[in-house]
Amino acid sequence: MRGIALILGLLALPARAEDPRLIRADAAGVLDLAAAQQAETFDELPNPFRVRYRPAAPVREVTLTIRAVAVPARPQAATVLINGRLYSPGDTWEGLSLTRIDPEMLELSAEGFLLQVPVEGRPATIRLLTR
Repeated sequence: MRGIALILGLLALPARAEDPRLIRADAAGVLDLAAAQQAETFDELPNPFRVRYRPAAPVREVTLTIRAVAVPARPQAATVLINGRLYSPGDTWEGLSLTRIDPEMLELSAEGFLLQVPVEGRPATIRLLTR
């Protein structure tokens, strides 16, 4: 009986807030947040009265060079050296919030998207919409 009650209890849990959409670097080290944001603006169901043509939104490319990562026993105290400046979780870089620092990866978030930037020898390029 307890197993059935547990299952029914799990089914009754409220739905979580929408999980962020994940963006990873491609083979060239590019994370294209601008394209993902533009794709989100279209209707789920086709609307015959909607204007379909839109000029391309201006996009800017930002280079992210990671020089050093320090992850102590407390993850909240982790720091990373990005383009010559120190950042910690919760800091903002180019309008993106730094959510997590790992020895192998950084996580940046913006408007429901989660960007995973690998910590490797080459710089990553992030495409952002200009607003």
